[in-house]
Amino acid sequence: VVHIDPQIKTFGHLKDINEDIPLLVLSTAFEGCARLYPGRSYIIYQEGFNLAEQEAVKGYNLYETGGSVSCVALEVACKLGAGEVVLVGLDLAYTDGLAHAKGVSKQKTSDLENAYKVKGYYGGEVASTLVFEGFINWFSDYAKRHKECRIINATEGGADIPGIDKCSFKEAIFNG
Repeated sequence: VVHIDPQIKTFGHLKDINEDIPLLVLSTAFEGCARLYPGRSYIIYQEGFNLAEQEAVKGYNLYETGGSVSCVALEVACKLGAGEVVLVGLDLAYTDGLAHAKGVSKQKTSDLENAYKVKGYYGGEVASTLVFEGFINWFSDYAKRHKECRIINATEGGADIPGIDKCSFKEAIFNG
């Protein structure tokens, strides 16, 4: 599990997680997360943030964090030596007009008529945001810089991420 939010109220998201699952906490996240989590926790020091870089010189790795838990998770997996990472559920768009996956609490819908548009996974355009486009660009640039770690998008919808191979989830699981 990856936690990056600096707000104390987000600690509640971690309360029902099995303590056998390690927690990766960004150095700028709410400090109580690492301290109060009942399982093992690891601090992630982000590249490009001076205070984190100053702490990392004490013998810790620096990570490209990209601004989202998905970016952090990808970077950690690649740095740990994963030769291949499959992205699932990373649509970076308002799929079916929803801001989050179906079943998520506090589900919000979006005004699709005025939404920002990006190239879709299956072609055409999909409703997105400038923030999501920033993540699309981050993942695309990351894939170009880290050829040692093959990244596959098995989301099957949402936004296209240039430079990242696509396949179905089923194909990724059974042929990967």
